Amino acid sequence: MSQKTYDLRRVLESALILSLDTPKISPMHECYYLIPTPWLDAWSSFINSQSSVPPPRLNLSYFLNVDGHLKQGLSPIENYRAINSTQYHVFLYLYSTDSSPPQIRSSVDLYSPELSNKRIEEYVKSGSIRGRIEVNRLLIRVREGGGLGGAEKVEREVEEEEIASFIRT
Repeated sequence: MSQKTYDLRRVLESALILSLDTPKISPMHECYYLIPTPWLDAWSSFINSQSSVPPPRLNLSYFLNVDGHLKQGLSPIENYRAINSTQYHVFLYLYSTDSSPPQIRSSVDLYSPELSNKRIEEYVKSGSIRGRIEVNRLLIRVREGGGLGGAEKVEREVEEEEIASFIRT
């Protein structure tokens, strides 16, 4: 991928994730997805041009022991961050994940009770649909040579296959 494509990716991803940020969720209608802080730090390094390559797939096995149970002693901010469903699904469409299950909660506490499958299904559906829509909008803006929000116009020489290659679906 060319440097121009990586620079474009940084601007668009950052603007998209920030535009989807919500300070709080409504526990009756939304949920938190917990993601490892080390992965989010690697993503931030890429977005802020401190790393030349994007992070690998989202490593959800970070939360689990070898036996598949939750690791003990993980704490918010230091070990994991909470994001909303749409942000999670944007990351999922852009980066994919390992085969471990997502950690979905109604609070920021990893050790709080897991949500029922019915509630998870409702949250996943809306976040997944909106996440897919937002990623598609991002691709359209790239193809049209336009930015996202206040992002600069990009040059039309960005190759179509380079644009598609940064989406891992």
